[in-house]
Amino acid sequence: MNNIKIFGLALLCFTNIFAQSNDEALTSKIKSLEKDIETIFNTSKAAGFAIAIVKGNDIIYTKGFGYRDLENKLPITPNTVFAIGSTTKAFTASLMGILEDKGQVDLDESPRTYISELEFFNSEMNAQITVKDLMTHRTGLPRHDGSWRVFAPKSNNELIQRIKFQEPVTSVRSKYRY
Repeated sequence: MNNIKIFGLALLCFTNIFAQSNDEALTSKIKSLEKDIETIFNTSKAAGFAIAIVKGNDIIYTKGFGYRDLENKLPITPNTVFAIGSTTKAFTASLMGILEDKGQVDLDESPRTYISELEFFNSEMNAQITVKDLMTHRTGLPRHDGSWRVFAPKSNNELIQRIKFQEPVTSVRSKYRY
């Protein structure tokens, strides 16, 4: 529990960084924050993690702490890919809510409105599935995540093209299917 409190305090420190307008003061704050992060890292006994600070459209700080491979002592870098699993659903839902508030996305609209080349298995699915259905796992499609690992797509476009071959196991909105 202490580790969570310490990490929470570190996150609060991030907000102070953005209050600075002077680049020199910002650099000083980041160096100070880095010392705090090192303390958190050592206290938490975590294998490792990475931090990025983004201000507007600019990445102003990135650094890895610890190891991505403890056995071989391979360090974490700002480019280390982490398996963060389902936490991305919360990020996606938050961003979609922001876009909806701005009038840039309608969650009750077909995803094909936004990705014209997207096709589902049949015309019923093409006509009925909404962005909200995608977000809430109500498309009628089962898990096909193994197929992405075994036959990894070379691009997002290839991934989108494959969707039309994913056969449903139930009708749209009749069941939650993760």
